[in-house]
Amino acid sequence: VFDHHRAAVRDRLLDLLLDHGVQSIGRYGAWTYSGMEDAIIAGRQAAAVITGEAPPPRAQRPGDR
Repeated sequence: VFDHHRAAVRDRLLDLLLDHGVQSIGRYGAWTYSGMEDAIIAGRQAAAVITGEAPPPRAQRPGDR
């Protein structure tokens, strides 16, 4: 539901997924508007998390503006 609670609920859901090892990225996976460049950045960030080069993202999501 797109209402004033949306962003907070989305962030809690995405954090819950991260807690279970699921990186939900991209336009539909992160529930944000994003373009091709954003998808490439999100993919690179996901790869860095998988390889242990970066911690899982929490507060800021790719595409949040």
